[in-house]
Amino acid sequence: MNNHEKINQLLPFYSNQQLEENQIQEVETHLKTCAICQEDLKLWQDIEQSIHVENQRDTPSLSPQVFAHITTKINTQNSIQEKTIQFIQLFKAQFKLIKKEIWQASFLILFIGFMITILIESEPFFYAIAPLVSAASLSILYNRQNDPAFELTLSTPVSQMQILLIRLFIVFSYNLALVFLYSASLSLIYSAKIVTPLLYGWLAPMTFLSILAMTISIILNSEYAIFISYSVWLSKYIFNIAEINHLFSDLSQIIKHFWDSPQLIFSAAAIFLIIFLVFSKKGLGKKLSVSQTIAF
Repeated sequence: MNNHEKINQLLPFYSNQQLEENQIQEVETHLKTCAICQEDLKLWQDIEQSIHVENQRDTPSLSPQVFAHITTKINTQNSIQEKTIQFIQLFKAQFKLIKKEIWQASFLILFIGFMITILIESEPFFYAIAPLVSAASLSILYNRQNDPAFELTLSTPVSQMQILLIRLFIVFSYNLALVFLYSASLSLIYSAKIVTPLLYGWLAPMTFLSILAMTISIILNSEYAIFISYSVWLSKYIFNIAEINHLFSDLSQIIKHFWDSPQLIFSAAAIFLIIFLVFSKKGLGKKLSVSQTIAF
């Protein structure tokens, strides 16, 4: 229970002057900066006043206005403001809990790829490694064999799907910003258009491989996620080899058509996102409950 919830539960006792001195000071300090608790305190004071008035009349009933206010408060439970605050707090917490190595590794690998691209003067090289960096970082966002930060967060009333989606959004956005920055720099150096490489070169594949890696990591583990996502991406280049293309001409055409169509790539990403959402809501919860039972 955080401090806000603790103070909020003390408000009816504060209104009725049933707290100890140290609790009174704690409540009053919190009230100075919390508009939500100020509103709730006013509600409890109104209730107390209404009860006091009605008791004097020997009619133990609340006024319709106060009763409606109480009913609305109970049914609503959490206001939009409270939910927004909770989301921001969860977002900040997950940003801190994500493995710090991801930030440095993604930046360093992309920077090395950027420098090699300039040295060999081959812009496609950078677009070949960019999706792999994102897939690798997202595949290790959750490792159920060793993720104490995730287990700690699950001890709070937050769904694992919400946690994983927030992690996915944070890391994918970070990688997207990095790749866009390097891609823009390459476009300036080579005076090339950025829109076509952006769409065909890495945006669609990066989205697909990232979601694929994240999905496999929660179904199997991080090692399988990296291996499978890398293998899928390498198929784009392996089946372009003349000998392999000749042996598997039909399969080569299918794979080439897939990687040349951003619409198909984004559609595949959407399918794996659905699988990710379903499994993180059902399958992952069962696995966690089993592992926690065994641990106890």
